Amino acid sequence: MNLQPGILNLKSHGRCLNGTCGGKREYLLKGWKGETYTFGFDVLGKAGDCAARYGKRALVIVADLGQGWMAGTLQTVMDALRSKGIEAEVIVGAGPNAPREDVYRLALHVARTKPEVIVAVGGGSTIDAAKAANVLATFSPEDVKKALQAGESAASTVDPYFGVGMVSKVKGASGKTLLPLIACRRRRVRELT
Repeated sequence: MNLQPGILNLKSHGRCLNGTCGGKREYLLKGWKGETYTFGFDVLGKAGDCAARYGKRALVIVADLGQGWMAGTLQTVMDALRSKGIEAEVIVGAGPNAPREDVYRLALHVARTKPEVIVAVGGGSTIDAAKAANVLATFSPEDVKKALQAGESAASTVDPYFGVGMVSKVKGASGKTLLPLIACRRRRVRELT
């Protein structure tokens, strides 16, 4: 059996397979992350289960698309999505430190394709860029001006969101919800809704 390091759902299994988690550590992790965080062996194969809760059309944003190290990880996630009947489009993620150009490119793609769920596969920069793109694709400049008193030129950029609680303010004032986002890394999967 080919076991990949990854995530195990605490709710259904209640223990770590790799022997590194004890009862107290597991309890703290579950209390902090809730049921939206899974870890352990073969976790990437559970990405389809997570995504299926939100729809049948996914946009998969992948770090280092085309690089050898990513091929197996992406294949596992794609197989998991297909097994749940989820149609997925794959696009390249962000470069190191999530450059603004990548965030804007991803936001435009999210807005144009209107997926039901976003699946970000890779490292922190791609996951951060996918989250920022989700925000930019969801909230209009009018929403940002109203909630954050942002100026006309800044309201359609990522700049007004820098700071604690800014996305929550716009979300609350606009009444809009972000697309569900499933973040997949080699050792964990997290639902960000």
